[in-house]
Amino acid sequence: MPIKREHRWNLVFVAPGFLGLVAVLGAIWAGFSPHRLWPVAGFLILWVGSASYVGLANKASRQRTFRLQLAPVPKGKRLRKPLWLALEVPAMGLVATGIFGAIAAALGFPGVGLGIALTAVGMYGFVGATMSFLLSPDLMFDDGGLRLYLRSTQCLVPWTSIQNVEAIGPRGFQIIRLRITEPERVIASVVPDSPRHRTRAQRLLGKPGARESEVLLNRWTAGLDGESLVRAIRDGMARRPAQVS
Repeated sequence: MPIKREHRWNLVFVAPGFLGLVAVLGAIWAGFSPHRLWPVAGFLILWVGSASYVGLANKASRQRTFRLQLAPVPKGKRLRKPLWLALEVPAMGLVATGIFGAIAAALGFPGVGLGIALTAVGMYGFVGATMSFLLSPDLMFDDGGLRLYLRSTQCLVPWTSIQNVEAIGPRGFQIIRLRITEPERVIASVVPDSPRHRTRAQRLLGKPGARESEVLLNRWTAGLDGESLVRAIRDGMARRPAQVS
């Protein structure tokens, strides 16, 4: 019988870290070089904690996908990505940080492990913030189109301007690609209407003055899995109620 995905994750990433942590804490309790082993224990705690979170979040996201296949997407309501979903990818980075940090500390170089941790936190913080800003806007399904929220900026993509929508990548890790005509109409709908907010929307839509534009929406944008989001947008394009099933 094949092993389920969450069980594979636990066997490969959670269990080794947990066993290593038990062994290190046991060695500290027995009096073996606590000054050297406590940094190792700290990285192992980071490893086990972040790996456990990823496993739980992955299981919860699959359950959410199943529920979304049976539920309508609300119209006229701003849809946001839940925080626990947004933290899943950074947590994967912390798993790697914990693993390499624990190895470095066990070899007697806790400073190297700390450097790895600080570098990873900075990198994932920057990448995560950039991805969230560019690719994960909040969404609202309106009668006239798809409303995008970019922090304090909002703009409307008319259903008639969306020429194509598709999901790219394996299920559960899909990026959505929208092909939009007349992107200047979208820029003209920006609220509040100011140069700063227009610039923010333009970054999402690409080169100014283009006849067509591609918008990439990150996985779990607005808290919707890729297949549900594609179906809801296609329903809007067909001027039907935005519904998943």
